[in-house]
Amino acid sequence: MKKLATDEHTGIVGDAADLQRRRAIFGKNSKALPKLPNVMDSVKQEARNILWLIIGVTALFSGLCGLFFVENERLKKLVEAVSIIVVGIILMFTTAVADFMKD
Repeated sequence: MKKLATDEHTGIVGDAADLQRRRAIFGKNSKALPKLPNVMDSVKQEARNILWLIIGVTALFSGLCGLFFVENERLKKLVEAVSIIVVGIILMFTTAVADFMKD
């Protein structure tokens, strides 16, 4: 009871003077709020998703195959690969912003 600074017969009185004394001794009784991540943290977390790496690598592989192995449609295949990568990046940012807004 000594650690609680309370009388064992009366307990906590609860009047203004007692509450002020208890605040001075023990401090404010509150829990710190958790730190919310910022948008860039959400983007970094989403970028770690293996699915985006797979999409990027397969798009790059597709573009390289089109560039070196298809004679008459090289530019078309390269544009398709770049388009897939750009759309993947846009989707990644959209997902990260949606996760940030959810938090």
